[in-house]
Amino acid sequence: MDSIRFHRLAAQEYRFALDWYRKRETTVAGRFRDAVDAAIVRILNNPDSHFEIVDGIRSVRLRRFPYILVFVRDSPESLLILAVAHAKRRSGYWNRRRP
Repeated sequence: MDSIRFHRLAAQEYRFALDWYRKRETTVAGRFRDAVDAAIVRILNNPDSHFEIVDGIRSVRLRRFPYILVFVRDSPESLLILAVAHAKRRSGYWNRRRP
C-alpha cells in the first residue's frame, strides 16, 4: 500500500481552509475534513486513475466542496499532496512545488 504525505505548503492550505470553515460552522468544518479524508482514500485506492494535469501530477476533486487535492507519486511507494487548492482560484499556482 502507498503512503501519502502533504507538502508543507499543502498542509498550510489545508489548515487555512479548515479554519475558514470552522469560523463559519463547526459541523461544516467536520464535513470538509471528512471530504479531504475520503479523497485521500480514493487516491490511495487507485492513484493512477485520477485526472492527470501534467507530467504525472494528478488531481482529485473533493465531494461537496470547491477544492481539489493535487498530488504526485514521489517514489514507488509514496504519494505527495502538492496542494489543497480552491477549484475557482489561481489555477496552477502550485506548479513549482516538486518532491
